Amino acid sequence: MINYLLDWSRLQTGRIKIEPSRIHLQSSVFNCVSHLTRIAVKKNVNIKVNIPDSIYIDADERLINEVITNFISNAVKYSRQNDFIDVTANVFNEDFIEFVVKDEGVGISEVNKTKLFNIGTLFSTEGTKGEKGVGLGLTLAKQIVEKHNGDIWFYSEEGKGSEFHFTVPASVTTVFLIINDDQYRVD
Repeated sequence: MINYLLDWSRLQTGRIKIEPSRIHLQSSVFNCVSHLTRIAVKKNVNIKVNIPDSIYIDADERLINEVITNFISNAVKYSRQNDFIDVTANVFNEDFIEFVVKDEGVGISEVNKTKLFNIGTLFSTEGTKGEKGVGLGLTLAKQIVEKHNGDIWFYSEEGKGSEFHFTVPASVTTVFLIINDDQYRVD
């Protein structure tokens, strides 16, 4: 909780500088999933990753991995035994990649939907196996995504699961072609 508060405070005051680099999204996601595998296996929750190998993003790797880990961790936390979690990403438009985590879990009540992403109405509910949370993860995720000029949103139906989305800048592959006319010059 202290780390979440510190990061949120640093983002608010500009003390965390966003340092974007070209990131292979599939590798980053697999890295985040590997940290959560033990918890998912313990609950018998299946995580399926479907991200094209060709997708690269321009983002601060540490911060974006916090967002990805938070989304997947929440999906595991609120999933029931034998549920599936789908983690996908694809081109959103020419400038952004859309990342999605969809679960079959308990979903979010209408009352609690308005509380998400808001530091002023922090709340946390227990996971399906009594897991605890501090209620800051999604607020921090929103700040990180917005600092990357992306958007964050969700869909959820109580009892049927949730689907969390965010966009992050795409990294365009640039190829430089240099033509040396001197090679073909005849003197």
